[in-house]
Amino acid sequence: MITQLRTRLASNCTRLIRSPTALLSGVVLAAISAGCGLSTSGESRLSAKSSAIAKDLPCEDFHVDDGTEEGHSSHLGCTGLYSSWWQRVIAPDVREFAPGYTLWSDGADKGRWIFIPPGSQIDTGGKSGSGTMDTWTFPVGTKAWKQFSLGPRLVETRLLWKRSAGWFRATYVWSDDELSAIEYTESTGLLVEGVDPEGPGYEIPPANACVQCHGGGPDTLLGFEAIGLAVKEARGLTLDELVRQELLTANPDGAYLIPGDADAQEALGWLHSNCGTACHNDRRLPGPTQLHMILKTSALAAVEDTDTWTTAVSQLSRYRPSPFCRESSWFRIAPGDPACSTIPYRTGVRDEYPGPYFNQMPPLLSHRVNPEAVETLRRWIATLPAQPPPELGPFTE
Repeated sequence: MITQLRTRLASNCTRLIRSPTALLSGVVLAAISAGCGLSTSGESRLSAKSSAIAKDLPCEDFHVDDGTEEGHSSHLGCTGLYSSWWQRVIAPDVREFAPGYTLWSDGADKGRWIFIPPGSQIDTGGKSGSGTMDTWTFPVGTKAWKQFSLGPRLVETRLLWKRSAGWFRATYVWSDDELSAIEYTESTGLLVEGVDPEGPGYEIPPANACVQCHGGGPDTLLGFEAIGLAVKEARGLTLDELVRQELLTANPDGAYLIPGDADAQEALGWLHSNCGTACHNDRRLPGPTQLHMILKTSALAAVEDTDTWTTAVSQLSRYRPSPFCRESSWFRIAPGDPACSTIPYRTGVRDEYPGPYFNQMPPLLSHRVNPEAVETLRRWIATLPAQPPPELGPFTE
């Protein structure tokens, strides 16, 4: 009963605080929050360890003692993203960013923010660093949020937080009225209505699924890296801005632009962000016969220098949709012949939910094809000059 009353009170207070008739002043907001039993001090066990937390939520009530020094919050509003939850004000020490090439998320729109602890730098190399420009290491206290929406509807927000004991991962699910976003603690994905009510659903992942992709990164965080932040399409806290703010231990030694014509750049950038950074790289799939599609800052002089070219073009594919393709072999990329190339084929199919996902790529959390990406891949492959047949030998997907 007490819980029900408290929930009802919070809901009423929420409607008052988020009244569309006026933007409430700090004094009025504090008075309403106090009357509703909400804290405006922002004091929390989290505040000393990370970015500022929302001052208009009782964040102590949402604190979870998970056995670590910091613990975490079960409410998104107490993770440091917002300085005011009810008015949705992003905290001043949190920076928005968008990489130039992004992960396909079944048509969802995304917002991205990062918090880098004051006085710290991202280890990108240098005399005292172990990182490199391709393998960034983030300081303890770093937080990154990615928020997903389908049209006007907020669906989920994911948090990656580098705590003293390692990375914490959480998914926060927005309520239908968008008044709360609470940690999703189930062990399986949650399927909700997708961008098209008549089409495939959209899957919210459990936190334990994050490592399946983020485990392929040099330091967990994906999408915040040199090449994605260097291209002209990047926005917000770009590579140039990181240099200007002296947030890197070593600065770039070049422009890091993706080579080739427009289709080649788009294809290589899409494969990098959707396949290479998480899975198809030498950290996750070591070995000379593996398929690598990550772009490296030292291999951007020409398309032919990229890992995608050297490990995919004219390379036989172990995965085959059928025994033969027009009485020929299947290739990862068959120059001039996208119909016999397994990379665009697997990008353009989706297995039935809930799996198993043997055919589609990426294999996780996607139930809707990105037709624009498939068309770009096919168009680029169609322009590639034919190559001599490879020598037969061991190969793997």
